[in-house]
Parts: sequence; C-alpha cells; structure tokens
Amino acid sequence: MAMISVGACQAEPLATPTETAARPATVTPLPTRPLGIAIPVGSPTPTPELSGDYASNMRPRLQAIQLQFSKLEQQLALAQKTPLLMAQDGWRNATGTILQDMLAASADARSVAARIGPPHDDVTKLLDDVDFVANEFRMAFDYDPDATHFIRAARAEKSTRAELDSILTSLR
Repeated sequence: MAMISVGACQAEPLATPTETAARPATVTPLPTRPLGIAIPVGSPTPTPELSGDYASNMRPRLQAIQLQFSKLEQQLALAQKTPLLMAQDGWRNATGTILQDMLAASADARSVAARIGPPHDDVTKLLDDVDFVANEFRMAFDYDPDATHFIRAARAEKSTRAELDSILTSLR
C-alpha cells in the first residue's frame, strides 16, 4: 500500500513547448447599426421661480419641520405613558411616517435654501441636525438593542427643536 502512494506523488516530466507557425490575425468587421437622432426633451416638471426674500421663502418650510417635531413629540409622549406601544406595528409605522415627513420637509427646505442665494450657515446646520434627529430615531427603532441611538436622538431632538424655534423667531 505504501508503494502505491509513493508512485502517485511523482510528477510526470514536463512537455517542451514546440514552435508553431504564427498565423496571421484576421479581423472580422462588426455589423453596423443605424445611428439614432437625439431629441432634446424639456423638464417634465418645471421648477417654479421663487419670489420674495429669504425669510418669506424659508419660514413655511421651517414651520413644516416644526410641525413634524410637534407630531414626533406627541408620539413619544404616548410611548412614555404606555411603553408597550413601542412594540406595536401601528405606533411604529406612524412614527416612521412622521420621521419620513421630517426628512422630506428638511430636503425641501434644503433645496429652497440652495436656490435662494448664498447659504445661511445657521439654517444649513439646523437642517443637518434635523436629518440627524430623524435618522437617529429610525436607527433607534430598527437597530438599537442597548438604547444608545434612542438616547442620542432624544438629546439631539431637544437641542434641534430649540435651535429651530430660535431661527424661526429671527426670521419674523
């Protein structure tokens, strides 16, 4: 039995490469297709022009964000009174909708702020904070076994809400 395994381990001698005559390369042309004509198409939904100053354009967008913060605060108050609500799909779906609406309102405010003129740093920071709050709460509801996202989101929500109120007051 030992002899069979020794024989199987020996390698066969390498074959020496033989020279072959180089064949000329043949090029086959690809079939041609007719070219199409590009026709310019206008925007399906034209962007409306903005009229007015910064405050008159941004105030309604920031008030929409403030409304979403109020709705979120009401949802969290319900969960604070009855913690078992957080495990129910209806409450989680409603809260998820509020957070989606908050992100949409933030994106709308961001796009209007970019179209109006030079960016205002305080509003840009506020919109970043709003996005952070909404995304942290979403992470808290989806992937938070130790409540770290929930704690960060709750703290950020309070400071962002105060920042939003301050900016809205300055825009009046």
